[in-house]
Amino acid sequence: MASNATPKAVVEEMYRAYAAGDMDAALATFAPDVLHVAHATNRNAAFCGTFTGHNGLLDRIQAIGAAFAFESYVPRTIIVEGERVAAMVDFAAVHRETGARFDSTIAHFIVVRDGKIVELIEFFDTAMAEASVR
Repeated sequence: MASNATPKAVVEEMYRAYAAGDMDAALATFAPDVLHVAHATNRNAAFCGTFTGHNGLLDRIQAIGAAFAFESYVPRTIIVEGERVAAMVDFAAVHRETGARFDSTIAHFIVVRDGKIVELIEFFDTAMAEASVR
């Protein structure tokens, strides 16, 4: 996206690309040195922690995709204040090994600078995630 794109437009494009499975377009919305933190418990460690740069982000996305088949990924609310964006994203996924369904909402707190996402902090229902892998 252009460096003059609004934070909301950048985040909407990231969600659109991710939901469509277009990882190249999704990664293009992130700064090369992006900081991504996904909070969770130890049982979710493969999908959570601190990830830096495009490679770290892609590693996390691939780990999630290997474990879960996503059926939907839809932003419900996007709130913008300056360079900061807060979003709630509803999703549905099925754990590939157990077949357990995982429907939940993710909370994202994002910082956009110069048309790129430089920080993404994520919170989700870790208890539900743990239950789906049992």
